[in-house]
Amino acid sequence: MLDTIGNAINDVLTGGGDSTASSSPTPSATASASASASKDTSDSTSGTVKDTTDKVTETVTDTVKDTTDTASKAASDTTETVKAAADAATATPSPSASSSTDPSNCPVATDEVGGVDNTTPLPDDPWYLNASSLLLKGADYQGIVKVKTANGTTKKVLKYVISDGTDIGDLHQTVKDKQSGKTYHVQAADGSTSTIRDGKTVMYTESISGNLLGLIPITFSPDNPPPLNIPLIYFTKVKVVQAGQFGGTLTVPGLRSYQTD
Repeated sequence: MLDTIGNAINDVLTGGGDSTASSSPTPSATASASASASKDTSDSTSGTVKDTTDKVTETVTDTVKDTTDTASKAASDTTETVKAAADAATATPSPSASSSTDPSNCPVATDEVGGVDNTTPLPDDPWYLNASSLLLKGADYQGIVKVKTANGTTKKVLKYVISDGTDIGDLHQTVKDKQSGKTYHVQAADGSTSTIRDGKTVMYTESISGNLLGLIPITFSPDNPPPLNIPLIYFTKVKVVQAGQFGGTLTVPGLRSYQTD
């Protein structure tokens, strides 16, 4: 069914562009240290043996010289060992450079957070839109993503980015408060068209249903996603379950708000 619909839509409209994310290299940090040790060894041994034979004098002198040389070599070896140990203890390797990406796509420690698309938590409960018509201009369907709500719950939604504005016929938006049992309403004047302008709008949609192009009754959701990415989306008799929405300026002609039990 979706393939047939997709082919029909594709004959009328063309696909939208892809969204890319850029990465920038993160400078590497280096650390180095060195330790040096110096030695100043001075030994002097002198002695005179008075009234002894030349043979005894030569023997004593050679013995003192051998002892001094051995001590000097041991001190030198110890100094080199200390220097090598200090170098090994203080020097650290330089980390390799790595590319950085959008935080929403960064690897994380737990599955609970990994892959979440939104940086700002969404409301725990969705809000609802009922309208006679919905026109999304410059639409870019970016696929099924995972979002996180204020209480830590995660769920899958459809992500749309709307670049050229949204028109909503006979806007009627509702939010259900489970704690109080009340429903809060925002409603436009009958026959009016509410608009969203001034920049891109990011929509996290749980479901959108109505007559696509005013002709084809259909529902899109994470279980039944759109078959095509088209830049102009038009529904009549539309109902939207919205997990969250960011960006743009909403103008509602004849706005009135009220609540019901």
